Amino acid sequence: MNKIKIITIFLIIILGGCAERWTPPVSEHDSDIIQWSRSNVEKCRAQIGDTGVSVAADGRLGCFFDEISDSNVKKFIDQGGKDVRVIVVNSGGGEVDAAIDVGEIILSNDVTIIVSGFCLSSCANYWFTSAKYKIVLSDSFVAWHGGPSYSLLSKEKSDEYNSNIMKKINRSDAFMERAGVRKNLFLDWPDDWPDDRKIPGSPYMWSYDKEKLERDFNVKGILYYQN
Repeated sequence: MNKIKIITIFLIIILGGCAERWTPPVSEHDSDIIQWSRSNVEKCRAQIGDTGVSVAADGRLGCFFDEISDSNVKKFIDQGGKDVRVIVVNSGGGEVDAAIDVGEIILSNDVTIIVSGFCLSSCANYWFTSAKYKIVLSDSFVAWHGGPSYSLLSKEKSDEYNSNIMKKINRSDAFMERAGVRKNLFLDWPDDWPDDRKIPGSPYMWSYDKEKLERDFNVKGILYYQN
């Protein structure tokens, strides 16, 4: 066997191992998925504890246990977040544009999202929906309560305010189209939603089961979903 063949085989083994490491075990056995996911959760907790933002494990594992703010997203990206392949989240959501900034990374990199705790609001809108594979561990929750919509526009507000809202609407719509997920997932009230909760920006949140997410909203790649 010549030197070129030896090097080629070596690279295949190494690169194949790396690919497997950052791809969830897609199998019929939930236990394999849970074990792989919890291993990544533990790596994050060893890095940042219960709260914080970090990129660990050779820049491929993102850990986001905090609010989605401009400063936290900048910190995430500055630490190498553009190269992540897996992201473990526990976030109540946050700023729309900051969330889409990370959502674009998740979408471009075919990232797997592991929800360990909460993934709410902008986290659910733009991170959960755009991940190639989605894992929601037990005692964890994904929920929605709206997003940028025309209902937020107001004649009583300044032109600058309305212009900013329109920019968010357009960016959000374009992102959801690229992700291939129906935006009415978070823009339309659930069928049985009480009238007194139909308030733009309402703190009340809703969730759906795996089958409805797949069937009605085209949310794909849900491997494990204990919502």
